[in-house]
Amino acid sequence: MAHKKDTYYFSHDCNARRDPKIIALRSVYGAEGYGWWWILLEILREQEDYRIDITKKFAYSSLATEMGITRDRCQEFIESCLNEFELLQGDGVFIWSESMCRRMEKFEEKRKRMSERGKKGAAATNEKKAENTAQATETAGTSEENERLSDGTSEEKAGNKRKEKVNKSKEENIGGNDDAANAAPPTDVTGLAEKQARMIEREKGFYMSLKPYLPDYGRETLRAFYDYWREPNKSRTRMRWEQERTWDLKLRLEKWVNNDHRWNKNKANTTHEAKLEPNASELQKEINERHEERLRKYGITG
Repeated sequence: MAHKKDTYYFSHDCNARRDPKIIALRSVYGAEGYGWWWILLEILREQEDYRIDITKKFAYSSLATEMGITRDRCQEFIESCLNEFELLQGDGVFIWSESMCRRMEKFEEKRKRMSERGKKGAAATNEKKAENTAQATETAGTSEENERLSDGTSEEKAGNKRKEKVNKSKEENIGGNDDAANAAPPTDVTGLAEKQARMIEREKGFYMSLKPYLPDYGRETLRAFYDYWREPNKSRTRMRWEQERTWDLKLRLEKWVNNDHRWNKNKANTTHEAKLEPNASELQKEINERHEERLRKYGITG
């Protein structure tokens, strides 16, 4: 039976014109008859079971219209193909081509095998999908069960911890409130004060580290640099420069001066001290005063 999907297909040998039967046909009807032959084969390919009923009233007329010849010429040509050239076979009712039937039988068998393989492949794919779905469902169920058990265990542990804290609190309160009254102050406050005191010492060291650069950059530039980079964090335990990932004092000073020249051309400090000695005592005095001031501010005596 012809299928819509492959209506326009049938096997055609490239050397069909050299077949002895075709040569005989061409010797009588020429290239025109060769064309009629292939039109007739195409019509046979389109029929159910690849046969044509020639007993119908308009059978030859319809074929003649397709082939572009008269009815009588069409009938003569078909009878010659049946009786003279043996290209067609017939039983008095139907005509067909055994060669085409053999070719189409092979084609149908091949298509059937491909269809069966396709169905098997689809079945295997669906089965695999079903297995994966079942496995995923089982895994999800196991995960939910484990999570539920885990939650239950966690809640139980949390309840036990709360009970332990309550019992411990009761035991500690048996002796009255004397222990609470005599409790030591939190250690974190004491530790914070120590860190703040150490930062003040480091602040002094930072100030002193700028002293060698006084001849090159001058007092005002170093004072501005120092005030900016000594700024402490909120807990006053670390200076700004200590929070940098990298730190090179010389390179930072060079960059500071370059930025100062670029951003404040009219206010840049261009006057540098010629020598360190005239200002060394004054700088040392200022360092000591600022250090003593910070110690007094945080209630720390030297």
